[in-house]
Amino acid sequence: VRVRWIRKVVTGEPQMLFYKGAFVTKSLCGARVMEAEVLAAVRASGMNDVGGAQAVVLDTNASFNVIGSGHAVEGSSPVDVRGRPERWAGEL
Repeated sequence: VRVRWIRKVVTGEPQMLFYKGAFVTKSLCGARVMEAEVLAAVRASGMNDVGGAQAVVLDTNASFNVIGSGHAVEGSSPVDVRGRPERWAGEL
């Protein structure tokens, strides 16, 4: 879809569900995702607990992307992710 606002309506936007040890409640409610589902995604990524996860993003294709604590997002910063911290500053 070429028109941006139509694309957002049809496909949605990525949602930040977890960031730096805390769930983003507004995004969880908006995406209708339970905390248990985020925790399951973290475990499925090979981490034992959320302590190893810096962020969890729900992508537009309904997949969970888990970003580990040692990973930088420089150059691929998720600027279009809803619920991301305002002061992103490449902290991931």
